[in-house]
Amino acid sequence: GLSLVIKTVQPSDFQTFTCVLKQMNAVISKTTIRLSRVTVNVKPGALLVKGGTLSLTCDAERTANFKIHWLNPQGDRVATGGAFTKTEVTKQDAGVWTCVLTHDGRESRATVSVTVLDLSPAPPYPLFASTSSLDLTVPCSIPDHLSWENFKAKGLQRGKWSFVPSQASNLISGNPEELGSFSFGDSPTWKAVRDRYYVPDSKNSLSLTMKRPKETDRGEYVCTLEFGGGVTLKSSVHVEVLQMQYPAGAQTVAGQPFNLSCSLGHDLGPDLRVKWIPPSRSALGPLSSGQHLSVSKAGYGEYEKWKCELWRNGTRLTSDEIRLKIVKPPVSVWLLVTICGAIVIFILFLILVLILRRRNRQVLVMLPKPKGFYRS
Repeated sequence: GLSLVIKTVQPSDFQTFTCVLKQMNAVISKTTIRLSRVTVNVKPGALLVKGGTLSLTCDAERTANFKIHWLNPQGDRVATGGAFTKTEVTKQDAGVWTCVLTHDGRESRATVSVTVLDLSPAPPYPLFASTSSLDLTVPCSIPDHLSWENFKAKGLQRGKWSFVPSQASNLISGNPEELGSFSFGDSPTWKAVRDRYYVPDSKNSLSLTMKRPKETDRGEYVCTLEFGGGVTLKSSVHVEVLQMQYPAGAQTVAGQPFNLSCSLGHDLGPDLRVKWIPPSRSALGPLSSGQHLSVSKAGYGEYEKWKCELWRNGTRLTSDEIRLKIVKPPVSVWLLVTICGAIVIFILFLILVLILRRRNRQVLVMLPKPKGFYRS
């Protein structure tokens, strides 16, 4: 063919090329093509923090003869003209942006790759734990395709975890509490405010682990990265803690009724239900699926293990359990009064009998002998 192929375009190749077709030294046709330089610029740079502003420009030689439009990383046409600005960028704006130039029915494209720094998405649902759980991990990380060097290049200064208690946590204050902070050297270094919270060493993870969740741990956990200029990235996770409420001292009387409840500190939503698991040797029939359970009679063993499970649409979220101590029925106070009263009456009766017997003996001794003759 008569096509000219330039494998590696150099700056000197941006010029006019002429294709001349001759026959017997006679010019049959002559075609002139100009290779124009197209430059795509991105400001403030190809590396952006979520929430920032993306500015793109597409400059081409002899732009008056070109029509320009833009394609976003999803391939959608979003704007026309040589300049385009996008505010409040998100992870959807990361990828390859394309400047499309059209001239005389021909289309040319120039691209630029944009990276948006953000934390990995938080779970769409709350995290569930119980007061029986050993620990709970609240996720926070950066995507695998990013590195901490990318974040430090944009002025990353520090990170932290903070906690905002919910009304169900039984805490008076609703103010954020800082649980610990990160410094960034070669890798993140965690410094906890309290020993209950720690962050396992991991390449891209800032996930927070708390030991032995309690009902006061209900609330919002916020993972924050702070950059220069007041720029921040945040990921928020809501935590629910299931707690079983039971008789005082975790004990009840054999043969007596008692009540149990399984609660998140607020009413369950329509998609949540509680499933009760009775002791393995219990003869109870099917139990209710509500938060509250009334048991008509405690067993006569030494202990009973009761368990409640929290379910959503066929998925068990968490569970809590209690080892309930069974004590022997105490002796009734009225029974004691009756027994003591009977004993007192019996003693009084004995005393009365003894007194009467003594009086009868004294009467017999004092009676005079009748007059008459007696055999000597």
